[in-house]
Amino acid sequence: MDSKKSINQKFSKTDLLHKIEKHKKKMDYIQKFLHCADVIILGVFSYVVIPISLQHIASNLATPIKNQKQLEQILQIEKKKLGIKDKYIDVQFGPEKNYETADTSYSRKIGNNKYKIVIYQTQRNEAILRHEVYHIADGHLDSIEEVNSDFGKTLDYFLLHEPQASLYGSLGLKL
Repeated sequence: MDSKKSINQKFSKTDLLHKIEKHKKKMDYIQKFLHCADVIILGVFSYVVIPISLQHIASNLATPIKNQKQLEQILQIEKKKLGIKDKYIDVQFGPEKNYETADTSYSRKIGNNKYKIVIYQTQRNEAILRHEVYHIADGHLDSIEEVNSDFGKTLDYFLLHEPQASLYGSLGLKL
């Protein structure tokens, strides 16, 4: 009985209500933070996944590229569309000899204003070529050299460069 009395003496109803209000405000802030985090995660997920999904669909529906001559002709058309004048781009079907990579198409910088695009055998279509040309046109291969850490390069690639190139490859949208 004395313990009940001492608890009642320590906390008046007003003090208790005040503490409950403070707790509610903290919970409101936590809920707002969690909601913002959900929105950010959903936004980043959508920004990355939707363009890459569109690229996959577009590459399945795109016109196949049958030979090296057609590959070079389409490259010239895309260079003109993207305003590429001062960059030399070598393009070939892959895999590239003496260069290890996954079974996928890619573009890479090979010198000052010199680039190489390799279109992997299972990805011989216009959407994939447009995607790789966009990486060069928008300076993705140049800007990635300026990033010091591997983690930073990975973030740049997946959060900036890949969604942009995917949108251009699938829909022709320049960002």
